[in-house]
Amino acid sequence: MTMNATGVRPIDPTIQQRSRSLRLVELKYYGLAVISVLIAISAALFLESLHFREAAVPLLLFAVAITSWYGRAGPATLAVVLSTASFYWYFIEPVRTPYIYPSQIPYFIVFVGFALLISWFANVRRRAEKAIREQANLLDLTHDTVFVMDMDGAIQYWNRGAEERYGWSAKEVIGKNVHDVLKTAFPRPLDEIQAELIRKGGWEAELVHTRKDETQVVVATRWALQRDGKGKPIAILETNNDITERKRDEEAMRRSEAYLREAEPDG
Repeated sequence: MTMNATGVRPIDPTIQQRSRSLRLVELKYYGLAVISVLIAISAALFLESLHFREAAVPLLLFAVAITSWYGRAGPATLAVVLSTASFYWYFIEPVRTPYIYPSQIPYFIVFVGFALLISWFANVRRRAEKAIREQANLLDLTHDTVFVMDMDGAIQYWNRGAEERYGWSAKEVIGKNVHDVLKTAFPRPLDEIQAELIRKGGWEAELVHTRKDETQVVVATRWALQRDGKGKPIAILETNNDITERKRDEEAMRRSEAYLREAEPDG
């Protein structure tokens, strides 16, 4: 990168554009916090005029939930602050004054507690989803096929390696039975394999799968059982490594050895 007349490297336009885009996204979420709370206040005041005073609590908490669910920590905090201030000013007796009746204090504290709880829960959910997306991105980097199926064989996740290996996109196979899609040829009955998987937590073997173009591929497969917090089996992570060429070479070697044995003179 060249320097300008002052000897300072100019900022990369791509970096500037990315930074500007991030700022716009952040402003959008802050705008969501403000707009959602304003809508909640307007709706609550309108309903209050119709003698539905208790509508303020769910509406303002919903505004917090919406912002916390889609936004980040900053916009979520703003939504909590705006909702709390609005609730205090418009709906805590005496309304529109800086004072508060002692009898209203528990009511106000409960509202603040729920607003904070909703924001915290959404933040935890957001971090968990981010971790899942990062793991999925890592799985997409491998050339091995990786997919997740439930205990009935329905496909829940299908990585890029599986798309390239078998020819079906994730959208085409999600929710379908993996063994029907791949026409899996098992070395022994599937119920026996599943029983061993549940007993040991894992299973390894060689399988024959059929691609979308109807050609077959031999894979070295590894199954890992996933359980929930109570130990109940809920899913199977399957990773496959294509060994078709190796199996062909081994078969060719066996045929060559058999041919040489037959060609050897007796005695």
